[in-house]
Amino acid sequence: MNLRKRLNALVANPRIQNAKRDHDFAKSLLAYYERTGRLTSGRKVWVDRLEERYAEDAPDNSDDALGARIEAVRTKVAEGSWDHNFLGSVLEQNRSRGELSHRQLEILEKIESRHSDEMLARRENWASNYTEEMADRMRVAAEYYAANPPYYADLARSVLHTEGFIPTEKQYRTLTENKYAAKVLQAHFAAPAFPVGSKVAARANAPYGLKGKKGFVMKTDAKPVTNAARGTKVYMILPIGEATPVFCEERHLKRGRF
Repeated sequence: MNLRKRLNALVANPRIQNAKRDHDFAKSLLAYYERTGRLTSGRKVWVDRLEERYAEDAPDNSDDALGARIEAVRTKVAEGSWDHNFLGSVLEQNRSRGELSHRQLEILEKIESRHSDEMLARRENWASNYTEEMADRMRVAAEYYAANPPYYADLARSVLHTEGFIPTEKQYRTLTENKYAAKVLQAHFAAPAFPVGSKVAARANAPYGLKGKKGFVMKTDAKPVTNAARGTKVYMILPIGEATPVFCEERHLKRGRF
């Protein structure tokens, strides 16, 4: 079917006629084609989208049906979440003006997909299989990002400060499986090169204030890892002749010979 026939069929589709904004848009596409004999690539994309949106087996996008769809999915979404607030906003807009923009409809469809029965069952299964080990990895990664804003700041805050927080599978993979988190997790969970009680000395590349110090390891993993590099496990060291411990990364330490 050529573009003219497709556009005429789209405009004549009874389903799109119940959605004034999309119907008007389809008519404008047809008018543009009749005037120029062609459509730009961007307009062609919208022909495909509208045909898919108003196909016989597609969701009903009439105003009444949209309101019912929004209310139905809103009951499945966590209160206070961005999705929940968005749905409340477009529900009120649909009631007062009876129209949603193309972008709003796209977002609605994505929210419906995220909260389908299949996805909800998958999330429930994920939550029931979320282990203490996974929670520990999530915490370590969150501490790194909390110390290095702005990336994943909101998610890191939820992990560290919301009791009983269980991330989605996507959130877990996003926070713990990127290249920076991989280095942080490796540093944190690696066996300490200097166990408690070890004699250590600061290397020449140690930060100012630590150079020349020698002492004993009092604690390993003494602070969260905040640098995505090798050897960034943090130790608490008691320098010889001092009463106050200092903190030093593993890469800045060597075995003490004293």
